[in-house]
Amino acid sequence: MTPGSEAYDTWLNPPAPIYVNFYFFTVTNAKQFVDKQTRPHVRQQGPYVYQEVRNKTEVELINAGATLRYRQHKWYLFDANRSSGSEDDVITTINIPLVVSDISSTSRTSVIELLSLLARSRRPTVTTWMTENICTSCTVLIINMY
Repeated sequence: MTPGSEAYDTWLNPPAPIYVNFYFFTVTNAKQFVDKQTRPHVRQQGPYVYQEVRNKTEVELINAGATLRYRQHKWYLFDANRSSGSEDDVITTINIPLVVSDISSTSRTSVIELLSLLARSRRPTVTTWMTENICTSCTVLIINMY
């Protein structure tokens, strides 16, 4: 790749936009869940679509053009037209790090088994892996998307 070539220009400024979709599962019965009256019920929200913008700077060819060194900065622009929600939406979710730490300290279920089960689960529900003895000190985390 040499500066000024089509391949270099395409690498430096890719012509196709990059979009990233985010989906979240919001807990619809947070108060009852925190009060330990029931298991969490979740509803999928999204997609929240962001365009990824990349900017390559400090580009230098070294070793007679055999190596390319550069810095890349990325940022994301919210695309309201492609999204089915807004950045003002409030999402209530389970504090996963707390749940995992609680599981690893109070249950025989290993964290790896839990993550493996979560990765294989195709149903949009947390109840596929929650049991009565797993969540003894769960909290709910409120996330404002901005």
